[in-house]
Amino acid sequence: MAAFFTSLLPQFAPPGTESFAGLALFSLLTLSWLEFYTLAIARIGTVLRRSPVRRALEGITGAALVCLGLKLATENR
Repeated sequence: MAAFFTSLLPQFAPPGTESFAGLALFSLLTLSWLEFYTLAIARIGTVLRRSPVRRALEGITGAALVCLGLKLATENR
């Protein structure tokens, strides 16, 4: 992440602006967003691993795939 921000983002900063402060702020905001996203996914993952939830998701996904397959099979060319 540090290599990406320091190599690509400064070229989009307007000339004459303090780009390091903006770059540091953007890096901190990105880090906080990624931490929040990681914690949310970890919490949702524990719910999705439960057997009834997993079975329901697999049933819904299977039904959707069967419906898409039937639509594709009955499509005119």
